[in-house]
Amino acid sequence: MRLRRFKAEGGKRAELLHGTRVYLGEDLGKWLCEQHVRWKELHERQRAVLEELRMGPAAGDARVTSAVPQARRGRKERLMEVVIAAQRHLDEAGPLVDEAGQLRVAADYRAEVEGREVQLKKRLYAVRARYDSYPPELQALFVGLGLPWVKAPGADGGVDDLARAKCAEVT
Repeated sequence: MRLRRFKAEGGKRAELLHGTRVYLGEDLGKWLCEQHVRWKELHERQRAVLEELRMGPAAGDARVTSAVPQARRGRKERLMEVVIAAQRHLDEAGPLVDEAGQLRVAADYRAEVEGREVQLKKRLYAVRARYDSYPPELQALFVGLGLPWVKAPGADGGVDDLARAKCAEVT
């Protein structure tokens, strides 16, 4: 078995899952990932061999522990996570930005929202980069958080009212 030989030559599980994957002409990394995905379908002996080689799935691997894959979350749900995490930061640590308009959120600040860890600083940078492409109803979620790039509804002096009306017609 190539996997046993790979292991005997000092190969590590991480190399197969994250690094060079081809060994003796066979893509062992791809094969191992497939075994992890179908872990529950494998025979007991097959699982025992992989575990003996310390090549089983990681503890808590979602592909193995969850019976039903979760549906992809929509943009509004993902943005609501950011808003909730930002509100928690406001309550716990204070303002999100300083007087100069720079983010004050620590890089290691993480809020748990509905069982998911939200890396607030990273997500706020992503929101800032895409904010102008969001429809008005999603932009409105961020009003009141004190973020300098957030425009209050109607703050543009009516310049984009026609564009907003067209967006409303499309949706």
